Amino acid sequence: MEWSKTKTMFIIVFLILDLFLATQLFNKYSKSQYDVIQNASDEDRLKADEITYDRLPTDKIRSQYLRAKSKIFTSKDIKRLVNQSALITKDGTDITSYFNKPIAISGKIDKTSIDKVLKDKNILYNDQYTFWKYDKDMKQINYIQTYKDMPIFKNISGHIIFYLNDKNEIVSYEQTLLNIEDEVKEGDVWAAIKAIDTLHNKGMLKRKSKILEPELGYYTRIQSSELQLLVPTWYFAVVNDGKTEDFFVDAFEGQVFEMNDNGNLDDPNSNDGTQLKEKPNIKGDLKAKQNEPGDY
Repeated sequence: MEWSKTKTMFIIVFLILDLFLATQLFNKYSKSQYDVIQNASDEDRLKADEITYDRLPTDKIRSQYLRAKSKIFTSKDIKRLVNQSALITKDGTDITSYFNKPIAISGKIDKTSIDKVLKDKNILYNDQYTFWKYDKDMKQINYIQTYKDMPIFKNISGHIIFYLNDKNEIVSYEQTLLNIEDEVKEGDVWAAIKAIDTLHNKGMLKRKSKILEPELGYYTRIQSSELQLLVPTWYFAVVNDGKTEDFFVDAFEGQVFEMNDNGNLDDPNSNDGTQLKEKPNIKGDLKAKQNEPGDY
């Protein structure tokens, strides 16, 4: 009788011990799985959401902030423009010009065809701009300024907008230019994959998105009435379900520059120039300008 009770007690004790050990083993396994998830690489987390990307830069990159001011155009600049009628805004920062004859575009409207126009038609400082976008609906072609071959994104103070007529001929353009005053505070640029992971962690990348090859440039981080501070910025074009979204990430601090419903960067400090304006009434402006002081 006593042995039967002892035997039963041993069985209960071993069952409790087995249950304890099983619980410990389960907890250890769960923790290891959690650690695997926590320590998963940026690439693994993106892969889990079926987010793919083109070739990313792998070299370590150093860059710097830029201080810039708007260039003030003068009558000497205007005199260099051939076969055009041009005026300068009162503050001198904007040239608006109308070609004497509309310029036919040879072939498809793209970087190659418009670069030729930029160089052949006597556009000032044409080597400081690069093709950005063609807006078919607005009939506008947007070029943005560069600095040491790096684009200055979304900046109304450093662009050229070409305006087209109904025949897709270039009839006029508007031009602004930044003077880069100096380079300040050099530092290491975030790796592109880290910037992508920032977008992913913020829930800004949809599942099964395709990220095209990124581009490193500059974006206006701080702006006063006379001076801009430009920060190195990663640009990502992200394709999902046939639609393309643009994303811009501060390459020093990882801030994502938000965009509003119009596709413009929604930042109170920005000097955003992405919203293309109405086609200017150049002839009317020139006629009115003749009665105003200043250059025309």
